[in-house]
Amino acid sequence: MRHAWLGLVAALVGCERTASFEAPGQRQHEIVGGMPDDGGFPQTLGVAVFYGAATPTQYYTCTGVLIAPTIALTAAHCLDETLEADAGIRRVLVTARPVMTSSATGSDWLEVVRWRRTPEWTPQLAKVRDLGVLQLAQPIPATPAPPISRPLDVVDVGRPMEVVGYGRRVPTVSSSARQRTVVSLPLRGLTPEHIQLGEAGVAGVCAGDSGGPSFMTDRDGVRRVVGIHSWTFNDAGCTNGLDTRVDLYRDFIVDFVTDAGAQSCASDLVCVPGCQPIDQDCACASDGRCNPTCVNPRDDADCPLSCEADGFCSTLDCVTPDPDCHAELDSCTSDQECAWRTCATDTQRGERYCSRTCQQGCAEGTTCVGGACLIPYVPPISQPHITVEGPAVGCQVGGGAEVVLLALWAFTRRRCARSLRRPW
Repeated sequence: MRHAWLGLVAALVGCERTASFEAPGQRQHEIVGGMPDDGGFPQTLGVAVFYGAATPTQYYTCTGVLIAPTIALTAAHCLDETLEADAGIRRVLVTARPVMTSSATGSDWLEVVRWRRTPEWTPQLAKVRDLGVLQLAQPIPATPAPPISRPLDVVDVGRPMEVVGYGRRVPTVSSSARQRTVVSLPLRGLTPEHIQLGEAGVAGVCAGDSGGPSFMTDRDGVRRVVGIHSWTFNDAGCTNGLDTRVDLYRDFIVDFVTDAGAQSCASDLVCVPGCQPIDQDCACASDGRCNPTCVNPRDDADCPLSCEADGFCSTLDCVTPDPDCHAELDSCTSDQECAWRTCATDTQRGERYCSRTCQQGCAEGTTCVGGACLIPYVPPISQPHITVEGPAVGCQVGGGAEVVLLALWAFTRRRCARSLRRPW
């Protein structure tokens, strides 16, 4: 990037320029302290932005995240029309490949047909309102990650986030493949605009991660996008960065989806009436009431999810236990009574009990069965078959005879013992 601010101590996370579409991201850097994604984050996308000539070969790369079948988020500075001396953006492509190599072909990429930055973003204030939205030409075969539906709060500070981005795995090798990388980082702090993230001297976002997501998973088991990588401080070795807060831009995203005509019966933040089953964007809409048709009350801003007695078990980490929550493995009648939003049953017990999904990690005393953590099946205890062999003389129960009742067997033993003490 050529903007003057790149020479300052603080810098945009990075949209690196490259000269050939066949070898994207040759000058990228990996997420500091990260590990290769093993396939757990397929909704994290590589983004290539072409500029210049009518048939451009020059482009720069960023990261994005799929939040609906054809809608992705990235950073506004990745869509800067003035980035290359006013050459303008000619084309934007995305890919869901976990590893980018020089063998990548056109079939690995998908066309972006529309994009938009927040209108307040400017190159001069590059880290302010740094959010962009992309519309893809067709859906990507990956499960979208919804943006967080509630405001972030101080209670979230310190909670773990999964931070993902694309970057070079071996910075010293120019022909290195660029791999989707993930690291777990705490949410260090909140500002009115940003999430502070990074672990000093250990891990953080760096050049090439611009537009990538930070995920947070609540106790309902849903992984949601809470931040988009925007900024890093170079003097901290890319271990002190800022994400744009996604919770502040729901209206901006909804307006883009509506204007693009990209709304569907799938979850995409826009309500489509008449869907069967009901569009969850309608069921969970903010309309002043907690709608029972909203599958996950965590997505309905009108559903009380506090730690107080309000009829709903909170998915927050309450300092004082929520009285509405049933303890794990205690009986329940609905998912809303359980902190992990799973009221399970098994083939052996007649009543349901609070548990969790296998993805959330099974608690001690349960095992994963069909996606849910269940109490293990215990075979019924059969009647014991006991054969007692006595001495060669005296009382003897043998020859394969079965003693049906344990009490009768004990009584026989006592009589044998008394007879053996008598002299013959």
